[in-house]
Amino acid sequence: MRGLEKLYQLNSLDQHGNLTDLGFLVSEIPLETQAAKSIIESFNNNTFHEILSIFSMITSNFYLKKIEDINSNEKKIIFSKFCNFISDHLTLLNIFNTWRIKKRSSVWAAKNLLNYKLLEACDKIREQLLKICIKLNIEYTFRSRVDLDFSSNIIKSIFNGYFLNTACYKNGDYHTKYENIIVSVHIESLIKDNKKSVLFNSLILTKKLYMYIVTNIPINWFVIKNNK
Repeated sequence: MRGLEKLYQLNSLDQHGNLTDLGFLVSEIPLETQAAKSIIESFNNNTFHEILSIFSMITSNFYLKKIEDINSNEKKIIFSKFCNFISDHLTLLNIFNTWRIKKRSSVWAAKNLLNYKLLEACDKIREQLLKICIKLNIEYTFRSRVDLDFSSNIIKSIFNGYFLNTACYKNGDYHTKYENIIVSVHIESLIKDNKKSVLFNSLILTKKLYMYIVTNIPINWFVIKNNK
């Protein structure tokens, strides 16, 4: 998908190619357009702090360890407590939140097989993004009610920015929703594959085209998005 068309689909440009109010806010946040839109949309679901943490983790290049690759049962048990098997995004959030609860301890990070330097980098990125968002006063621009399922609200906030990065399972493969390209779930993903529909943060090309950082989503979200 071409850059300008993508910006239009994300409501960042109007039909004349001018920045919308949303587009201006997106342009002020130093992340890729979809991540910036997810942060802005997160105020609709009151998930701003969670979304900020998730994309700070992604920006810091924090990587996930596949449980099967951890070389002892004890270590697998340690790492599995962070895992959310429907969402890599929520796994990243679990890791970051727990580290902060543990007072940002480097010793705790090492005991739990986590990269302390990347967690520290994530924390610094998050602080910078928070200052930018406070300066933009986004919180008072977007308001609405929220659902009771908080995890679902977090994923919806991501989906609102990344609905172009989605794929549906059919005929034995995942096909991207908007370009119909065959893709696979990356081997580092921790999700339990539902063989239905997913959103992904990015695509990585090696021997195949892989979806990286993946979250399962309900198929009916596509219908809701198309009807808007």
